[in-house]
Amino acid sequence: MEVNTIYLIENGQIIEAINALAVTAAKYPNENFAERLEMLRTEFQMLRDYFVRGVNDPKRGEIFRGIKGKLSNLDYDIQVCEQLREMPLVKAWMPYVKQMDSSVEALLEANAEYAFYEVMASYHWRNENIEDWVSHFTGDVKLTSQHYILIGALTLSTLQHFSKQKALCLARIYKGLSDKIQGTKGQGDEGQISMYEDMRQRAFVGCVLALSMDRDAVYNKKRDEVLKELLDSDEAVKALIELQIQLIKCTQADVDATKINETIMPEIIKNQPFIVTRNGIVEKDEENSDEDSEEKIEAMEQNIMKVQKMQKQGSDIFFGGFKQMKRYPFFNKVSNWFAPFDINHPDLTAVAEKLKGSKFLERVLEMGPFCNSDKYSFVFAMADVIGDFSDKMRELMEEGDLGPIGMHKDISEVQEPTYVRRQYLQDLFRFFSIHPLGKALNDPFKDAEDFEAWLISLSYVDTPHMMEMGKYMIKKKYLRALEDLINCYPNQDDAELDYLSGELLMNEGVYGEAVDYYNSYLQEHPNHQPSMRGMAKAYYSSGDYGKAAFYYDALRTLQPDRISYALNYCMAMVKDGRASEVLNELYRLNFENPDNHAVSNTLGWALLYAEKPDKALAVYEKIPEEVVTHDLSLYLNYVYAYFVTKFRLPDKKFVSADGTPSCQTLLEEMRADAPMLGIYGIGNAEITIMAHSL
Repeated sequence: MEVNTIYLIENGQIIEAINALAVTAAKYPNENFAERLEMLRTEFQMLRDYFVRGVNDPKRGEIFRGIKGKLSNLDYDIQVCEQLREMPLVKAWMPYVKQMDSSVEALLEANAEYAFYEVMASYHWRNENIEDWVSHFTGDVKLTSQHYILIGALTLSTLQHFSKQKALCLARIYKGLSDKIQGTKGQGDEGQISMYEDMRQRAFVGCVLALSMDRDAVYNKKRDEVLKELLDSDEAVKALIELQIQLIKCTQADVDATKINETIMPEIIKNQPFIVTRNGIVEKDEENSDEDSEEKIEAMEQNIMKVQKMQKQGSDIFFGGFKQMKRYPFFNKVSNWFAPFDINHPDLTAVAEKLKGSKFLERVLEMGPFCNSDKYSFVFAMADVIGDFSDKMRELMEEGDLGPIGMHKDISEVQEPTYVRRQYLQDLFRFFSIHPLGKALNDPFKDAEDFEAWLISLSYVDTPHMMEMGKYMIKKKYLRALEDLINCYPNQDDAELDYLSGELLMNEGVYGEAVDYYNSYLQEHPNHQPSMRGMAKAYYSSGDYGKAAFYYDALRTLQPDRISYALNYCMAMVKDGRASEVLNELYRLNFENPDNHAVSNTLGWALLYAEKPDKALAVYEKIPEEVVTHDLSLYLNYVYAYFVTKFRLPDKKFVSADGTPSCQTLLEEMRADAPMLGIYGIGNAEITIMAHSL
């Protein structure tokens, strides 16, 4: 059985920890692990001997803490050696790494690949290492591509094996660059300020991901020390909320890609004015009317807008396309995955010459919506196909009439912290999803929906931010995470938690307790519509339709333009046996919204309850057949009205993309309607026969 040596150390089981580590240390005779362990064994035995002999040592506690600290550092080094340096993709670089000077200045001058592995596979850091890095990255230095690569390597190192020192380094770089940006705005090199922001966000992302990776309780105190430094501003807390949501958005990239590739891109390609042939990319030669052409362009633009909307909401819309374009030799070097885009990158020499002078390329790289690794993919891909473009296509591209979906109109958009952070996360997501080394390391995106990045920070977050994240969890139905949020939040008696608790219980079907929590929140926040809506839903779901109608009535008074509140009020009134009282209201809504089929359905339903089936049938027959036969609720209500009026079932059959509903589904739906059907003498036998006949 594997021994948790860090737990033994933290628990004070020094000899047991030394014995356990000695087994692993013996595998690496060239790493000096065994000698370091024996020195600590001797030091602890001396401490114990002095104690047994009754020697008074005022520094005993300090010495003991020193032994624990050195043993913990050694444990870290052994873990790095066994689990990281022994990986085949890392091991090959160790001979080069062992010959390197690990100071920041030396790393910046070294081969990028060597420097990357030196930092990623580095052993325990001391305080002087932190000071060296922080003073350099936040000092009067011109940032280069190598700085980015080093931050990426430090992030991977801390993700693989948590290190308080390395995480603190990232946190302090983030804070130091925050101060530097504020102090140089309006008076410095805008390009450098942009790089400061980029580096700042990379440090923030790396620190948060590292803190959320290793969930062993023995690291809690060390994590808290880092969090205290990192989250000391409202800006940092807001960034953490955004980061957690952005993490989840990244993990949904494959789903987004499927949606784009299967439902949106085919329509864009079908309506675009050019095609790809064996002889290159050429304009379509069609004899369509101007009207047809306009319709096609409009259809293409609508689908492009769908993709742009997904992008604005944070979706990674390019992952599906660009993940196939990471096979160029450029991406064999792991350091290139963490480099900022630079057309003068040494590995782009031949490609850059081929694309030299292209305004289109310059524009895309400056204002395009791609993360850095996708920009490199784009350049290589363009170099492969640009010779196939027709003169007309080249002209359109150079003049700015063509370009990738999601181009930014304002360059300031791509310099916003939220955008910069998202792009770096997308670079990381591609690395962990595609590169062999990324797949072998701890993946920070794997459990993003557990909200660990958020939950570890609760003691540093105030109520408004907690509510913001709670509402997101509710909206996306992350109920387990919502429960963790409520249970972990330190002020569990805070009234602000009542609304979240009500929503959680409502989703779990515990309606009575949900009402209590909603009501408690309303005492502090009168007319809080989400709580009132929750109350109404809870009462409706539990069958107390009178109280549900009361709250929906209050909601429609507060928001008279919101049709859903009015319809829910009418439905609750109908279920409460007062259908005739809302018919005039429903007729008015139907007159004002003739194409709203939800209104028509509710009116027809109320008329059935009011024992006016002929009028209900008239309502349903005004709805287009393709609508009625594609909506099961509409269809069944139409069937009821038809059957009660004409004493036979209609010829219209339900049509669905999923096929005809099963008999079980029909029985469940119709039995739920039994109170209304009972008005017309339709009992269980009739329901069963109807379900088998539709």
